[in-house]
Amino acid sequence: MGFPGTWMTESESVMYRVVPKCACSSIGQIMYYSDHGVFFDGDIHDSKDKLHKWAQEDSQPLIEANAKAHKSYAFTCVATRLPACAIPTPASYLRSSIKSAGYSATASDTAATLFRS
Repeated sequence: MGFPGTWMTESESVMYRVVPKCACSSIGQIMYYSDHGVFFDGDIHDSKDKLHKWAQEDSQPLIEANAKAHKSYAFTCVATRLPACAIPTPASYLRSSIKSAGYSATASDTAATLFRS
């Protein structure tokens, strides 16, 4: 099965499922900072240590065990790409779309934190 696109802090306190173009660089930097007290010097996508990533083979068993045991907070972010005039209440639309996909959500006009029901 696997968890492609998943990042996890070195302390294993937070897991994040990367969605391209949805603040992944900022979120990765915050995750890195939360463990190390400094931001990664460069593009967080280029980090090879101090942040577990599914693409790094040595991180895969740690991510898989954490995910299966539900040991830490896990989240992802999605963006509403539709113009504001297309959706009278974007947050309501996003919540209903997410719920119909089997998730529960707290949403703003631009992003949502998803949790598997």
